[in-house]
Amino acid sequence: MEAEAITKAPKPMVYLTAIGSVSAALQGLVNVELPSGGIRPVSMWGMTIAESGERKSTVDNIFSKGIESFISESTKEHKRMLRKYELELELHENEAAKIKRRLIK
Repeated sequence: MEAEAITKAPKPMVYLTAIGSVSAALQGLVNVELPSGGIRPVSMWGMTIAESGERKSTVDNIFSKGIESFISESTKEHKRMLRKYELELELHENEAAKIKRRLIK
């Protein structure tokens, strides 16, 4: 209701965007047990069809802000870990090359 009040967007658009964002945020953490007994991730598809100016981007930005922040921070951490791995690999390869040279002598 807060997003609706802030954006003045139609309720169905706000609700669809909200549950879509919740689904995306929980996708890797939660599964749903179907009535048939199968277990599936909480993935969902939603499509908003609205006229220009009906606040589609504004509503999406409100709900996706946390997800985008998480992705950005995760990407930074992954890059940091990759740089560390590459340095450790380079050091390992240099040490292995030294040992091989000593063995060949």
